[in-house]
Amino acid sequence: MIKEIPINPGSGFVFGDKYKIKLIPIAEYTSIETGTTKRLELGTEEIEFSFDELQRPIIAVRGSRTSNSNINFKITIYDDSRMIKDNKYTIKVFDSKQNDITPESSKIEYDVDKKNNLITIENVEQSQQYTISIITQLDYENTGDNYKEYKKNI
Repeated sequence: MIKEIPINPGSGFVFGDKYKIKLIPIAEYTSIETGTTKRLELGTEEIEFSFDELQRPIIAVRGSRTSNSNINFKITIYDDSRMIKDNKYTIKVFDSKQNDITPESSKIEYDVDKKNNLITIENVEQSQQYTISIITQLDYENTGDNYKEYKKNI
């Protein structure tokens, strides 16, 4: 028999802590002749377990020039611990003077489950450096209500 224990946000389980579960199997049998039912305890077993600490998402960005004046960024996020709020993130693009040059078409929320989200920056100068920021909210404690901003600049 397999019994899953939910560890949804707010479940009270703390990642990295140790827990003990007590298993007490009980058999119930009924006499066919008398109809009386009795219970028989089949032994007790205690098992210690813990949940691995939550792992911050891995953000992968691949950039490439499509022409002398355009850059494509493909973004994929691997969120194995499901820490990202509502499974969404946003992006911003900055030039070397830290001016926000995010295209209007990219000022949306992206879904973490969709891989290789494409952002195209047009009319870039070859001599400039550009920074892409991936911004999301992370739940480091699995509480479901204590999110903190996380920003990765690439």
